[in-house]
Amino acid sequence: VGMLQSRIVFADDAGRTNSTGVVFRNDATFIDRDFEQPADRPAGEDVFCVSAGAAVYRRTMLDALRLGSGPFDDDFFMYFEDVDLGWRARLAGWQARFVDGAPVRHALHASATRHGDHFVGLQCRRNRLRMLARNGSSALLLRTLPRTLFDVAASVYRGGAGELGMFLNAWRGGRAQRSTVDTSSTLSRRDIESRWIGREG
Repeated sequence: VGMLQSRIVFADDAGRTNSTGVVFRNDATFIDRDFEQPADRPAGEDVFCVSAGAAVYRRTMLDALRLGSGPFDDDFFMYFEDVDLGWRARLAGWQARFVDGAPVRHALHASATRHGDHFVGLQCRRNRLRMLARNGSSALLLRTLPRTLFDVAASVYRGGAGELGMFLNAWRGGRAQRSTVDTSSTLSRRDIESRWIGREG
């Protein structure tokens, strides 16, 4: 076990859950498990990976998965850097567990509000592609292409034509480190995907 997830609740309403871990959806998007559910709702112990908003990582795992900038990739800046680390950890054979009984209050998007209305969506869509290019199988990349094209179109609509360059940089950045991920992997991409895609908890 390399990652432990606490129950994250909303700072303004501790009776609602923000996250009990991360769920890997069929279109290769990721959401917080149990989002908006009652905080007393039971949650399964095994999760795909943890949300770094409130998590504990094993140091030996972080050291084994270091990239040039450290265990977290600086290129993500904000959003999905924790899921990228968790995905790489799963490929390397590490597991994640949810530990109830240690709730943490979280002010959702508190650091992002000063960046404007569309900042979170733009960052998440770019970083999803960066993470997918690095960690996903070729079959997953092809199968989720419609979602990726939708993300590009939505970002260009919101952020302008310059978003095309941002997506190209995200793709190139992800692909450039694919061999680094392969070096630390002990499981195949397709094995991880077949086990976790679409599993709600």
